[in-house]
Amino acid sequence: LGNTEKIQRVRQTILKLSKVPSATVLLLGETGCGKNLAARVVHYSSMPTDSPFVDINCAALPEHLIESELFGYEKGAFTHATTSRRGLFEEAHNGTIFLDEIGELPLNLQAKLLSVLETKKFRRLGSNLAIDINARIISATNRNLQEEVEKRNFREDLYYRLNVVSITLPPLRELGEDIILLAEHLRKIYNIEFKSQVKGFTDDARQILLNYPWPGNVRELSNCLERIMIFTEKDWIEASDLAMLASKPMHSAQSSQQWVIPPNGIILEDVERQLIESALKQAGNNKTKASRLLGLSRDTLRYRLAKHQLG
Repeated sequence: LGNTEKIQRVRQTILKLSKVPSATVLLLGETGCGKNLAARVVHYSSMPTDSPFVDINCAALPEHLIESELFGYEKGAFTHATTSRRGLFEEAHNGTIFLDEIGELPLNLQAKLLSVLETKKFRRLGSNLAIDINARIISATNRNLQEEVEKRNFREDLYYRLNVVSITLPPLRELGEDIILLAEHLRKIYNIEFKSQVKGFTDDARQILLNYPWPGNVRELSNCLERIMIFTEKDWIEASDLAMLASKPMHSAQSSQQWVIPPNGIILEDVERQLIESALKQAGNNKTKASRLLGLSRDTLRYRLAKHQLG
């Protein structure tokens, strides 16, 4: 969505990819600039409607779980593996697997992913049987992978395998008047979701939207407008509704927050479950709102809910 030259280039690249459904794609850009949405557009513009789209955030899982999530496991492969389970690569067969935050993937798993890309085969944990895979690989990162390669944090051979076609998504602050187009689009969505009748933005409000640097990009814009439209009772969004942007520091409170792990440690799975339960409670059990609070896609939240057996 947008008319700037940078957005037009992204659109043209995606259009070309729609004719090559097997091409591996690497999405680059800052956090919150729409890489997940771009991955879905690439998928749905080039695949049959019933083709699966499977996404996983490589930074959201502890290292010891990523391999079993990606490749699945056989009964008895490890403690508590009481049944066999398909991995995400199997779920994505004849579709797309989206590896978000690929720069966070541990080096030992980078080697296994490289093998899958080269051979189009993988093995479940605890099995010697090779399984054929036919899926498009789309990966995304907000890191500079070339720098990570130089630092030996990312395999050079995997980088070249993933970087067949790269798309750089521009940050919101570089999109000029497209910021207003996106804001109007979000306003219409939230009007429907909240049964509101907000007509638009005043000129002063538009100016604030254009002047603010949006460090959180589209995600920050979306959250900002959602918050306003939940509480507003006016016909127009005014400059006063956006006053928090004028006084907002350039780093978020979350980035400076210090998380203290107790001396006896934590169980990461329990923390994840508690965060999901808290988000659902805060969102009134609305899974769409809860996914926004957690910074997850709805598909990823559904996957987490199933994993923790949460209704």
